[in-house]
Amino acid sequence: MTALSSRSHNRLLWAGIMGLLLTSSNAIAVDSKTSAFLNTPQWSEVRILSAKGPLIIAALDLNLEQPSNVLVQFTSELVVEQTDGCPCVVSASASMDKGEERMVKSADVGSKALRQIDAFDHDRVSLDGSTVFQAAPGKHTFQVTFLEQQGKSDEVLIHLPNIQVMALPQ
Repeated sequence: MTALSSRSHNRLLWAGIMGLLLTSSNAIAVDSKTSAFLNTPQWSEVRILSAKGPLIIAALDLNLEQPSNVLVQFTSELVVEQTDGCPCVVSASASMDKGEERMVKSADVGSKALRQIDAFDHDRVSLDGSTVFQAAPGKHTFQVTFLEQQGKSDEVLIHLPNIQVMALPQ
C-alpha cells in the first residue's frame, strides 16, 4: 500500500466513523480490526462514581492484523449535585489487556467554595483525554476507568461518556 493510498484509506475510515458518531442515538460498542467506540449521547443515561472504588466506563476490543499504535480517547462530564464528601479529585486511566493502568487525566469537582461564588446548583467539569498504546497483532482489550482519588462522595455523576479506540498501523 502506498503512502497516498494509506492516507486515503485513513480519511475514508475517519469519515465513516464520524458518520456513525453523528447518526448514533443510543450507546454503541463495536468490535473491529481498526476501530471501536462507545457513544452515550443521552443526558439521561448517567453513571454514578462513588468513593467505594473504580468504575469501568468501557472495555473495547480490537483484533489487529499488524503491529499498531492504538489511540484511546474519551470525553465525559462530571457533575456533583451535593457537595457532601467533596471536594473530590476524579482520575481517568486507560489500560490494554488488563495491564497496568495508565493515568491520563484528573479533574477537581464538587468544590463548596465554587458553588458559593458562582451560585451554580451543580458543579460541572469535563474529564477527557487521550493516550496511545503500542500493540502487537492479535486481539486486545482497551479499558477506560474512572476513580475517585480524593473525597468521599458517593454521587459523582458521569454524563455523556464517549470512548474511541483507533488502530494506526506502524
